[in-house]
Order: sequence, then structure tokens, then C-alpha cells
Amino acid sequence: MKRLFLHFGRHKCGTTSIQKTLYQNRNKLLESGYYYPVTGIRVAAHHEIAEALGNKNPSANENVLEKLYLELKSETQLTNCRNVIISSEQLQGCNPSVVADFFKDFDVVPVCYLREQAAYLRSSYLQKVHATNYVGSIEQFYQEGFFTDYRVFLERWQAAFSNNISVRLFDRDSLTDGDVVRDFLIAILGLTSEELDNLELLSDENPSLSREMLAFKLEYNARDLPNNGTVYFGLGKLSKAHGSKYEIPQEITQTVRDQYCESNSWVEENVLTNGQRFSYPLYEGEPLEHVSEAQFDGILEDLNAMREREKAEEREREKKARQLARQQVRAAKRQAEKEERQRKRQKHRQTEQLKEKMRAEERERRAKIKEEKEARRLEREKAGGAPRLRDRVASAFQRRTK
Repeated sequence: MKRLFLHFGRHKCGTTSIQKTLYQNRNKLLESGYYYPVTGIRVAAHHEIAEALGNKNPSANENVLEKLYLELKSETQLTNCRNVIISSEQLQGCNPSVVADFFKDFDVVPVCYLREQAAYLRSSYLQKVHATNYVGSIEQFYQEGFFTDYRVFLERWQAAFSNNISVRLFDRDSLTDGDVVRDFLIAILGLTSEELDNLELLSDENPSLSREMLAFKLEYNARDLPNNGTVYFGLGKLSKAHGSKYEIPQEITQTVRDQYCESNSWVEENVLTNGQRFSYPLYEGEPLEHVSEAQFDGILEDLNAMREREKAEEREREKKARQLARQQVRAAKRQAEKEERQRKRQKHRQTEQLKEKMRAEERERRAKIKEEKEARRLEREKAGGAPRLRDRVASAFQRRTK
């Protein structure tokens, strides 16, 4: 039975970086004995499997699940690797018993990363504002249904997988080399330093909004302006280029930590290994100031300039693509002409060779006829046949002189 590492989350714990690293290095991981299947893959993660398992009406989803199950089983049987890796943070919302039943033909090792709840709240809130038109404050976001009781969450997974789960903290002090990708590859999979050196490790793919960009995006959303890729990635770039880190207010931080203190203590005592403990950094975030009209217009101009640069870069890429296409057409035409000339020369050589062969055969035929005539003549002379031509000419001359 193959062992299957089931990475099921959680959200905002470096999942994108882990997944893209696994997908980017599929062939190299295969050499180390770890297989990252393509069944159910979407954007480097097995989200299609997670979505099918998370369907609230399993009976209506049986055909999809059966198809994915058969494809995964067939794909993993084609490899000699004894270790399979499945990853999707969307699995955290699935019924663990349903997940366990789907992977029943594997020796499953569920893997999960946990983030201290106040930090989790901050990251989730920033992503919500960044990716959607959400306009609420972080206090509103918390009150609307932010629930991260890890004891409740983990007990369900422990029950489904007989307590055989591996839990790590998403915290720089706890992670191997302070990096979640290296931690997953070393602490979870057990890769060596030499094997790690052969891989291309990818960093964080989802930069958070800075304090200034958060204030801008809240105002942007309040004005119901369109969200698109330029705004999303542009604000990410601007946040990395300049701006201070957004910290949540100390009051809400303490509220969150008080709510989950008992639950986290249970996790530390009953689930975490190797002395891992939640860290509780001091957050002294001040209330978020509204962005001024001048600041809003300035950032909007930066985004528009970025959009224009992207359009210009896209036009330049299209121009280069057209130039390359024309070059390829010309090159293909030259190659075709060259091949046609070679074909004609080859055909001419073949024709000349055929003619020479025919001439040689004709010479051979004539020589053979001549040899046959000569052979017949010699045969007649030997048999005492007609006198030779010289004798006949001499006899005729003698008759005339008489």
C-alpha cells in the first residue's frame, strides 16, 4: 500500500508556495521517491478533488468522485513511487470521514499547518479586502463568523484517521529554517539537504496589503470600482515596494487570544510535537486612518500607470510575437524552398542514374549479342562449315584474273 501525504491546509499558511513548489518539481521529486499526481489538479493544487469531496450532496456527486478515484488510482499505480502527495487547503472544509473513505486504498498521513488565530485573522481580513469588494472593518470581519477553534477542527480529523495526523505551526520560530516550504519538504516528507539542493523552491505568491494599500482598497471598494487582475497584483506590488505593515488593534488581538487560549493549550499538549508552542507576538496596531482624496488619487494614478505599462508591455509582447511568427514563416518558406531544391536535385540524380543504368544495360546487351555471333561463327568453322570471308574473296579474285 502506498503512503499518501494529505496536505489539507490550513488557509493562509503558505499553501500556495508549497503547492507551486511541489508542482514545479514533480519530476525531481519523482527521482526522490515522491509522486505529485496530476489528477484533480487546478492551479498546481488538487482543488478539483477537494471540491468534489466537499459537495454537500454526495449522492449527486458520486459520478465525479468515482471518476476522480479511478483516475487517481490508475495514475498512482503507474509509478513505482511508494509516496504520493495530495495538497489542497480546500480539504479543511470537507468532512474528514468522507475524505478518509475516498483515500481508503492508501496509507494516509494527514498534514496540517496552524497559524496563531490573531495572525490568521489579520491575514484572512487582508485577503478578503484585497480580493473582493469587502468594505467592513476587521472588527466586523471578526464578528461576522471568524471561527478557528483548532481543538474542534483537529478532533474531527483525528477521529477519521485514528489520531494519525501531523500538525505543524506556521511560525518562523517553529518552521525549519524559518520557511514553510523547506519545513514541508524536510520535516514532513523527510528529504535530505542534497535532495533539497536539486529543487527550485518558490517563495510567497500572495503578498499582503500594506497599511496604506489597505486603506486605499477599502475606499476603492466603497466606491464600487471594478476589481481586476491589475488592481489585485498592482496593489500587491505597491505594498511590497513601499508602505508599512498593517497590525490589528491590540484590543481585538487580546479578544481573539482569550477566546482560543484553552483550545490552543489542548493542541499544544495533545497534538503538537517536538516542543512546538504557539507564539503570541505583541500587536500594537492603531486604528486605520481613512485615505485622503489626494492619496487615493495618487495611488489610483499609480495603478493606472501600471495598467498602461502592462498594456504597453503586452503590445510589445504581441509585436515581438508577430515578428517571431513572420520570422518563423520566412524560415519555414526558406526551408521548404531548400527542401524543394534538394528534392529536384535528388530527382535529377536519380534520373541520370537511371539513364546511365539503361545505357550500361544496352552496351551489355550489344556486347552479349556480338559475343553470341562470334561464338556461332567459331562453332561453324570448327565444324568445317563455310570458308572464311578471306578465302571467299581470294577465290573470287582468282576467277576474275583468269
